Amino acid sequence: MNNAPQENQLVTGFRDYGYRVLEKEHEAHLQNFIPNVLAVEDSLEYQIIIRGTLERELHLFFASTIQQAKELLNCHEIHLILLDVLLPDGSGFEFCNDLQASAATSKIPIVFLTSKTGITDKVLGLNLGADDYITKPFAPLELKARIESKLKKSLLQEQSDLQLHRGHLRFDTLTYVVYSIDNENSKLINMTPIEYRILLHLAQKPGRIFSRNQLIESVWGRAVHINERSIDKHIYTVRKKLGPHGQYIKTIPSLGYQFNIDNLKIEEMEPSHLAPLFETNA
Repeated sequence: MNNAPQENQLVTGFRDYGYRVLEKEHEAHLQNFIPNVLAVEDSLEYQIIIRGTLERELHLFFASTIQQAKELLNCHEIHLILLDVLLPDGSGFEFCNDLQASAATSKIPIVFLTSKTGITDKVLGLNLGADDYITKPFAPLELKARIESKLKKSLLQEQSDLQLHRGHLRFDTLTYVVYSIDNENSKLINMTPIEYRILLHLAQKPGRIFSRNQLIESVWGRAVHINERSIDKHIYTVRKKLGPHGQYIKTIPSLGYQFNIDNLKIEEMEPSHLAPLFETNA
């Protein structure tokens, strides 16, 4: 019989659903990722139960009041909130509404964990935007399963939002890296931060033509004075590092550069098609 401790089940499930590709690419900082959960609960008894149920799989933060919860949200990246309704300094329902109204917290999944068992309360909580509503007392295994399910779904969506695919290139805006994808195999392309930002800026608006000054402003900002020709040197290096995919970056004579995966040539375009593609400074 194998008595070896099992691998962290929630982290394993998280990788399977959200970061399997990155795990194969040896992104150690994401392999060992453990989500942060904020429990807004004033009962010491339930804090102990929550800690015993989830502590081995998650980074837990506890707040006994709404004010403490706000302070923790300002200091830490939180991936899910367990929220009681009856709190010393206010209503969990009102706090949930405030979280949903704020751009900084609106995407954080909220799971109510409360002794308010009425159907009206459940409907109100879910209508306010909560992802789940669990009543006390609860079965620890059920709580764990529900939290795991919400985290997998949320983090998978977050990972999808943080990736940009262009042709045979995949950008990971969370880790600021770009991969070359060929025949389902991916290869990390080593780039400096400047090179990555130039490439990403072009790739985010394929077909648009950017002048050298526009690229300088987007990468270095307006306060920094950079020789226009330094962009040409960086573009040359980026193309070289991209290998066969370097052809995605087009040089548009007298205008600047364009990211185009369709091999569209500027001389093949009618003049009326040129204006919408050229981005001018505001």
